[in-house]
Amino acid sequence: MFRAATEARRAAIRPREVFERVKRSVLDQDADGFADLFASDGVMEFPLAGAAVGLPDCLEGREQIRLHVSAAMRQARQAGRRPTAYDDLMLHETADPEVIIVEFDLHGELRGAGAYQLPCVQVFRIRDGAIVWFRDYFASNQLPATVAPRDRRVAPGSELDLEDPALGADQPAGA
Repeated sequence: MFRAATEARRAAIRPREVFERVKRSVLDQDADGFADLFASDGVMEFPLAGAAVGLPDCLEGREQIRLHVSAAMRQARQAGRRPTAYDDLMLHETADPEVIIVEFDLHGELRGAGAYQLPCVQVFRIRDGAIVWFRDYFASNQLPATVAPRDRRVAPGSELDLEDPALGADQPAGA
């Protein structure tokens, strides 16, 4: 009974509200909260820049998303990088009620280097209050240097090695 009530409440959440929760989880650097917004078989894609941030081009399933996003957010905190605001946000609803397209500039602070701005476009398919598909396009050439420093750049097709103790402070594989 509890599960049915939870699913009914979740189904009533509109895509716009889900995006507001995405925003809050990113700004709070809450990887669990972010991952919990996905359906159990949800997909997150980085078609243009996954390797630039040490992520595969595609993450499949809520738990894989949780694992990789947790590592990426932990690495950001350790590097002194913190998102602070979404600016110039435009949310486009489409003819398909499950799909929204969001354009914005993500602002943040980088310890010792000041502020940064990262232009982004994100496409979501949200069904029954859960993200089933999320495609993230961002200007990887404008990433702060600590995301993928030149001497630690991740090769295309590589990904964050979450199990290798030699990586120490969540360094990208190949470091």
